[in-house]
Parts: sequence; structure tokens; C-alpha cells
Amino acid sequence: MARLSPQQKRFLDLLRSMRSGDQVSRQQILEATGWEPKSFDTNVSKNKFVEFLDELPDRSFRVLLDGSTVTADAVQQAMTQVNAQTLTLHKGDVLAGEDGTYVLEAELGAGAVAQVWSGTDTDRAHAAAIKVALPRPDLLDPTRFADVRARFRKEAHQGRALEHDCIVRIVDHGEFRSHPFIVMELAKRSLGKRLKSDGPLSVKDSLAVIRRCATGLRFLHGHGCVHRDIKPDNLLETERGVVVADLGIVRWGDLNPAFTSAATMTRASVQLGSWFYMAPEQQQSPHEAVPASDIYSLGVSWYELLTKSPPSPAQLAAKKYPPASDVPAVNEMIGAMTNFDPKDRPDLERIEAEVMRLIASQSV
Repeated sequence: MARLSPQQKRFLDLLRSMRSGDQVSRQQILEATGWEPKSFDTNVSKNKFVEFLDELPDRSFRVLLDGSTVTADAVQQAMTQVNAQTLTLHKGDVLAGEDGTYVLEAELGAGAVAQVWSGTDTDRAHAAAIKVALPRPDLLDPTRFADVRARFRKEAHQGRALEHDCIVRIVDHGEFRSHPFIVMELAKRSLGKRLKSDGPLSVKDSLAVIRRCATGLRFLHGHGCVHRDIKPDNLLETERGVVVADLGIVRWGDLNPAFTSAATMTRASVQLGSWFYMAPEQQQSPHEAVPASDIYSLGVSWYELLTKSPPSPAQLAAKKYPPASDVPAVNEMIGAMTNFDPKDRPDLERIEAEVMRLIASQSV
């Protein structure tokens, strides 16, 4: 049973009286809850309300959830400073999500913020991929771990709503010993693993990949989202084709700007292992990523798919790197996608059209 302070209870009552998209002023929240201005601002700065409220430029707030969906447990969880405990996952661990129960089977990979395991949905006897928040030591600080938790919640809620054939399917989420997890469709492998085991792709196969990635990115961008971490490891092979995956550092269109600009897990995770794929404006500041930044990353990934090795940022900036293929039109498109200035990069519609033209031609 959630134990809320009087101010938290009144905050819950306020949320329950509102609908998604409603706007409420800072003063209205203070009057309704009884919070002191300093205490309220501290909670805002620590991202305590990121699940419920989006701070606008005029310091008012937009409500993100219908009041009928907000629970006391959710408010308590958001307001509690969580100290991450050391957690080691094992084969056979049972994780209970909102819509199912999952048994871990084998670790598939690990990054700065999470481990990914294969598992079985015991209710439906389906295979699944389970991504569990297991941050590296410097992200276990309570404030930073709160950021990790908030971003996992956002990935789970928003990712489930973004249904598209070229985007990985997120089917459930929950927590295991205070560590949030996300359940996704189980892919065959990432293109990063395919490169290591099978070598570079043919031009024809790469075109099929880039077509689906461009379509998926156009869908994300149309919903106000920038992926910010396109690379072969985040492109997965599924039964229906390649999908764009790992929405963990997506710049969501409705995420609190104070959170997306925070130099905590966002900067640390995006720079770890992804530097060669990052557009110049994103290298300068992850918060400066724009849709064209994803196009740059897709261009670098395309080059790597054809050669097994990405060019360095310096080579790309100087346009001094070996051609990726023996098809001039492919090389020209990769060069355009990796132009230094975002304004000089082609948009996704142009990329899709050129890729379709090449697929239909007899030259590849």
C-alpha cells in the first residue's frame, strides 16, 4: 500500500482531476498541493514529475497522462529516491511484468545502462527479449539512477505506443528488485553481430536494410522523436525484416527539456561506443540532435555494412575515405548523408526514393 505525504496525496488528487494535454500553472500546483516553492522546484530539477508533467518554456506544465490512469503507487515510486542495489541476473530468474511473466534464459548483450536477455513468456509460451536496467557503477548514484528509471519508463510507455513494421515491438514492462525492465520481440541477431560473423553485406542487401531503416526513422521523426543512436548494433533482424531498435536514448517529443538536456546518463551512454556514428552537432551536445543527426548516423552505418568498418569522424569531415562500394550512386548518397552541415544532408524521403530506384535498377 503506497504511503504518500499530504502534499503527495493532494498532487495525486490534482492529477486525477485532469486529462492528458491539459495545462496547469506552477502556482496552481503549489496552491493545490501545499508544496513550498523551493521544495517543488527541487523535485522538478530531480525529474520527480517527468512521468506526469512536461515543463513548458513559460514554466507552466502540460499533463502527460489521463488522471484515471495515475495510481498512488506510481506517485510514490516517482517521488522516492531509489538507491540501486547490485544485481546479478541468472538463468531461471522470473520477472513479473504488467501483462505477463518471463523466465530468463541467456544473456544476449550488455551496455552502459542495461543487459538484454532472451526469455520465455510463461503465459503465452512465446520467446522474448528482456532489457533490464543494470547501469555501470557511475550511473548507480541515486540521482542518476532516477534518470535511468525515468528513461526506462518513458521507453516502455512511449515505445509501446509507437507501433510500426520497421520499429522494434515493445510488449511489456515491469521492475525486478527495483530495477526496471522492458520486454521486446526477440530478434534473430543485430546487424553488428551479422557483420562480425558473416562479413560485409552486398550492395543489394544493404539497400533493403537502408530502405526499412529510413522508413522507420521517418515514422519516429513524424512523431517528434529523434533516435540519437543509430548504428548496426541497434538494427535488428526479425522475421519481417530489419527493425530500428533500442529506444533508450530517443529524444521523445514530449519529454521534459530539463531531462533531455541533462548531462547524466544521456551524455554518458550516447558517447560510449557510439562516437563514430554521431553527427558533429550531436558530438557537441546530445541535446542538439535533430532528425538530420539520425540521417548522418544511418549514412555511417550504411558505410560500415558495406565495408565492416566505419570511417572516423575526421575522415568524414574531410571527405577522405575509401569508397564503400563499386556503385557510384550508393557512394554519393552515403557522402551526402554524412555531410558536416545538417542542412546539406538529404531528407528521408529523398533517401527512400533513391534506394527504391537502385533496388529497381539492374545495376545492383
